[in-house]
Amino acid sequence: MIYLVSQCEEKPEKLFWFSDSLIRRYIQAALGDELLKEFESLNISRVTWVHSQFTKAMLEAMDSLVAGHEYGEATIHQAKRMEALLLESAARRQG
Repeated sequence: MIYLVSQCEEKPEKLFWFSDSLIRRYIQAALGDELLKEFESLNISRVTWVHSQFTKAMLEAMDSLVAGHEYGEATIHQAKRMEALLLESAARRQG
């Protein structure tokens, strides 16, 4: 988000970071389809919403880890999707 907003001087449309397809795919990969739909319905406070949702997800993951619960296959699948998005994002910046 910060990168996109920093690009606003050259490309004013980047101000609408919330409509960027890669940002939306990150949200979907990290938080799931249901929370992506909630994000899409927001008109204000998108940065605050994203921050709180990612914080909540990280705290829940840390709680599971500390409690000794297994993550399971769904978490491994999610991690692979996030890794693919990170690689795609890096390729976009280079090319």
